[in-house]
Amino acid sequence: MKHRYQVIVAGGGASGMTAAILAAGSGLRTAVLEAGETVGKKLLATGNGKCNFTNSLQTPDCYRGSGAEAAGWLLKRCGTDRVLSFFEQIGIYPKERNGYWYPNSGQAASVREALYEELLRSGADVITCCRVKSVEPAESISRKQRTGNGKTGLERASSGAPCRPRFRITAGKRELLGSEPSRPERKKKEKPRYSEEREIFFEADHVILACGGSAGSFSGAEGSGFAVAEELGLGMAEPVPALVQLRAAERECGVLSGVRLEAAGKLILPGGAVFRERGEFLFTDYGISGIPAMQLSRFASVYLNRAAKPQDGCPKLFLDFFPDTEENKLAFLLEERFRRFGGRNAEGVLLGLLPSKLNYVLLCLAGLAPEKRPEPDSGFPEKAGRMLAGRMKRFLLTITGTNSFDSAQVTAGGVLMEELSADTLEAKRIPGLYVTGELADVDGTCGGYNLHWAWMSGMAAAESIIRNEGN
Repeated sequence: MKHRYQVIVAGGGASGMTAAILAAGSGLRTAVLEAGETVGKKLLATGNGKCNFTNSLQTPDCYRGSGAEAAGWLLKRCGTDRVLSFFEQIGIYPKERNGYWYPNSGQAASVREALYEELLRSGADVITCCRVKSVEPAESISRKQRTGNGKTGLERASSGAPCRPRFRITAGKRELLGSEPSRPERKKKEKPRYSEEREIFFEADHVILACGGSAGSFSGAEGSGFAVAEELGLGMAEPVPALVQLRAAERECGVLSGVRLEAAGKLILPGGAVFRERGEFLFTDYGISGIPAMQLSRFASVYLNRAAKPQDGCPKLFLDFFPDTEENKLAFLLEERFRRFGGRNAEGVLLGLLPSKLNYVLLCLAGLAPEKRPEPDSGFPEKAGRMLAGRMKRFLLTITGTNSFDSAQVTAGGVLMEELSADTLEAKRIPGLYVTGELADVDGTCGGYNLHWAWMSGMAAAESIIRNEGN
């Protein structure tokens, strides 16, 4: 049995729900095929559960990957005001804080539920536990690709051939059978029990691949859409974790675990490329986290996963704990402290400058015994302040990797923008097929940009289909 729709949206995440709402709302028979038990699950964790869904500052520099320029073009017709208007229309009252936009409820669940309710109101069919396994262009499209027939849609129509492409979608469907206790000792907490996956088939005039990336396994993300896109012959940039914690070789990270402080970070890749971020860094037992570290992680991850060769070495991250103070001035201030507090041990001299754990590590790296008091007649080494200033201005971390997709907020990589029309995200070689959200090679910085790309790309794809259908 085949289920026939005008529009099939593969994936019920942010971009998929947006596209389906617009397509179904225009009168097109639309279905959302979602692999998980519910749509929009990943939304619940965005913005620390508060859902920072867009940002007042919107420039192409906020987006990365081969589609960054396309994102800049789309922003001209789908900027912050358009996204805010869309959410107000579905019942979300927005609240702004320092340019970041949230639902006034402060709850990501509000955004997910509003989108779901609007999906139902639009008339779209929402089919959960339904994983898209393959998308095949219909014979008219396949024949054109095999023979090199370059006829346009209008030319095919005039010759009696169908002018609209059609697709066959194969999906794996599970059915809820009941429930079983997740653990014998916790009988009140039960998890769903499902049947074995069976194949189910769909036909559609248009397909939007909105399956999401590999980041966030808690939400069921598995990156299966990448395999579907590859099977269709679409060029790909290897998906890698982004907005993720960095792993470092230095053993000092274990001592510093839990230390949180403001700093300026400079990431240098082998070959000389330099990237900078400033903000609050957080040391962990394996390396470094915090928003600026996660912003930089995109570049380290791409290098380490795609380009790195053993002989090229690892990226270097230098942290400056006094970014507003020149090194010479900092050295002078430190030397003055050593003179003023000469009766204290070295840790006592630095008391109040930086977190105590960091003071201890910096002193050790500079060759100064943290707990030893100087001899009355000798004092601290003459160049103690200068040695410490260098460490404080250039604290080195050798980046050996990142945490996995399980910890990542977003995927960098996906379908290359050269495969897609920049203004519609339709595949150039497969008319009627669209790629949106995290499946495309576009990823944003922290601050609501990845969600803005999801809404924006879903809108662009749906509006293109609506124009083509004359709705």
